[in-house]
Amino acid sequence: VGGSGNGRKELVNILTGELEPKEGEVSILGEDWAAFFSQQYWNQSLSHIPEDTRLRASCGDLDLIDNLLLTTKEVFVKGGMVQREKVKVALEKLLKDFDITATGPEALASTLSGGNLQKFIIARTFLSEPKLMIVEQPTQGLDVKATEEIWQLLLECREQVGVLLFTSNFSEAINLADRVVLLKKGKVAKVCKSGDRQGMAILFQEMVEGQK
Repeated sequence: VGGSGNGRKELVNILTGELEPKEGEVSILGEDWAAFFSQQYWNQSLSHIPEDTRLRASCGDLDLIDNLLLTTKEVFVKGGMVQREKVKVALEKLLKDFDITATGPEALASTLSGGNLQKFIIARTFLSEPKLMIVEQPTQGLDVKATEEIWQLLLECREQVGVLLFTSNFSEAINLADRVVLLKKGKVAKVCKSGDRQGMAILFQEMVEGQK
């Protein structure tokens, strides 16, 4: 948990390979940062659900089939050819299983609501069977109903994969996290288990003060 300027974005960028750490030690899934990002993984590894899913996780002018292939084409390629019918079947199953409202596989990503696009991005992630999901501001700009749906989905996700949530929404952290880490001025200010209500109250106060 951390507001703008408290190091949240920088830490995301380091853990997703966009920014090289300048000091200290960073290991991801048991590997040194440099070693991890020197290799190309498409499955059983790290996935990132960015803060702005419309600009960074999807292409609005492409249909959902092509958006699905953006990160999962290895699942559907055989003999150098993409099996689009197989993609369509997988996509229809995802739309049903994750309760994503869309007119069909040919729907453009831009036609999905914010909540449904977020559910689509999370659903797509599971085709690569990640070990760790880095989820950034997952409900920013969503209405109450969509927020509750995304929260429930993330709670279900953690039964299968480690979820590292980055948020400036303290309520979101309390409702979803097993452990909350407060970032303040680029440093870890406090770590608290979610069951510690007194500690949570202190965390909340410190976060508010840190944003003044």
